[in-house]
Amino acid sequence: MHMNWGPQRVLIFLAILLFGLIGLSSLSYQLGLNGAASSLETKLSSSLPEKIIGAGINDSHHELLNDFLVSRINQDLAFLPMSGHLNNIKYCQAQVQSLYGKNYHPPYSALRTININWSVNEHPQTISLGLNCQHNWPSLLFSQFILALLLAILLISINKPVRGSNKQIVNILLAHGHPRSDAIALSTAANRCNNAQAQALNVVITKAPQHTAAILKFLDNGGLKNSSAEQLDWFRYGLQKHPECLDDAIHICMAPATLSLYLATGRVVIHGVDIKLPSTPFFYYFWYAQRRHQNTDNSEGWFINPPSNRSDRNADIELINLMQQYGGHYKAINDLEEKGLRAKTLDQNRSKIKDELCQVLGESLAAPYLFELERDPQTARFKYRLAIKPSDIVFFEHKSRSAPKAATASHT
Repeated sequence: MHMNWGPQRVLIFLAILLFGLIGLSSLSYQLGLNGAASSLETKLSSSLPEKIIGAGINDSHHELLNDFLVSRINQDLAFLPMSGHLNNIKYCQAQVQSLYGKNYHPPYSALRTININWSVNEHPQTISLGLNCQHNWPSLLFSQFILALLLAILLISINKPVRGSNKQIVNILLAHGHPRSDAIALSTAANRCNNAQAQALNVVITKAPQHTAAILKFLDNGGLKNSSAEQLDWFRYGLQKHPECLDDAIHICMAPATLSLYLATGRVVIHGVDIKLPSTPFFYYFWYAQRRHQNTDNSEGWFINPPSNRSDRNADIELINLMQQYGGHYKAINDLEEKGLRAKTLDQNRSKIKDELCQVLGESLAAPYLFELERDPQTARFKYRLAIKPSDIVFFEHKSRSAPKAATASHT
């Protein structure tokens, strides 16, 4: 029998064992007395009246003879051995309590009273006997301990009916090889989940049920207790992209909501998701991020698109230097040197950045890391900047740290 009991379950088992032992011992004690009284009443009813009648004393007018008769009956019933292997009574003794209406007082308190009735010349007669028994306490307690032990094991092994969502969880755990006792114990963690944790659990049950046991343990230890709706969206995304690894999904969910850019590798890490951008869009993304972060020209990150008929010959230098220093594409550098920074080029690269991020993250998750636009009141042209807060942008010039790779885009 496989038993995996926690401290609470052990205490319940010991309580059942203790109260079971007390209750069963008391019951056995009472039943033993009742059995002894019934057995003796049957035996004495067939023999004792004949002996009393045979003594020739049939009324209460012979008090001395009656007392003598009572003393003889008491002697005969002073030791009554009990037979039977399962009997927990060693022996009993019976003493007369009343005969012919006269009361007698045995030297002990009677545990049971036996009344034997007969009639003489149609006159009813009664003798009352007080019964006392000596129990075999070691035998009684041992036998009842064994019964109480079996009862406690049986009761503690009976599992409560599982209902509602817990039943679904138990069935999932059973389907993935968990013993029923473990499955039921784990399922109770769902009852302690707050709303955010319950949503995370539901995501796992729906998308990756093989991780149900692991997420229940994680949640029961306080995991995702204070998670926001946005974090739960990232958890859902992480589990969809990494159904084989719950830890990766949790890492993505709990990662800071930052945009990290790694110049040496042309990668970005968004909310813990490592994304490889094509070379040229990466440098334009880095350039916009730099302007947002450094508040270039006190513009709060905004850059107004150049006129359609004229390129920007100032900002192009920033991009040319960036690409030359970190291995940008020759064609992109040459185009900037010859034609300057044009609105068409900016539009194409912003569109490419959006396509790449949305392909990996989806539109809703990518949106905070993309561009917002306004019409400039002075030029009537559109201006663009990254929507993310400057404080949530981080730059690295060395290789990116290891992070779950949601996808790799390697176009130029």
